[in-house]
Amino acid sequence: MQENRLTIDPAEFKAALKPFVRKGVKLGRVMVAFDGGFLSIESGDVPRVMRTLGTRQGWGMFKLGVLRALLTPR
Repeated sequence: MQENRLTIDPAEFKAALKPFVRKGVKLGRVMVAFDGGFLSIESGDVPRVMRTLGTRQGWGMFKLGVLRALLTPR
């Protein structure tokens, strides 16, 4: 069985996602892609890239609500 896991520095992840919470930013469906040690998250006209470690190459799309849940402070 293939293990699908990405490791991202929490501070870099938080900094990379800041533009998604700015007022006036038009967002839509979210595309996430991982390849060659980089994770890309794009929504609307906002692309963000961060370094990651992982074993999975590929991409996926999900609704904006999932990204908003990741951005909600706990």
